[in-house]
Amino acid sequence: ESARGLSALFMALPLGWAGDVWPKSTVLRVNVIVGMCAAVLLASGLPSDNMVLIVAGCVAMSIHNQCLFGLMPVLLKEFTSEGNENSAAQSNRQTAESLGRASGPGLQLLLVFLSGSDRWSEEQLHWLLLAGLVFFLLYVPTVCRVQHLY
Repeated sequence: ESARGLSALFMALPLGWAGDVWPKSTVLRVNVIVGMCAAVLLASGLPSDNMVLIVAGCVAMSIHNQCLFGLMPVLLKEFTSEGNENSAAQSNRQTAESLGRASGPGLQLLLVFLSGSDRWSEEQLHWLLLAGLVFFLLYVPTVCRVQHLY
């Protein structure tokens, strides 16, 4: 948790600067590559209990999330007009973020329920943790479709 928090803090300013210098849609597309690398590190490290890959994946995913959650509100503001349109877009974004953050743990709880056991084996734990990556893979094409505003 500390490594994730420190990496997000350390990257906040450079990611904000990148969003000011280059089109935010381009920064988000490059950020998807960081997220995919993080997912690969986690998908490789979790089944094998490789702590180096797990920590590297968590740090990379933290950087990815910092960029996504930092730039998305600004990007939506640029794509919408002031007033009700922007308010609705920001509300939908916040709802989607909340659902996204809950979907991984929700899927994990569903898998625990379906397993019918009150104890996890190490293999089951690996599958539960990997299940959270499913939703990441679903949102990648959506981010890649964001167009340049100017």
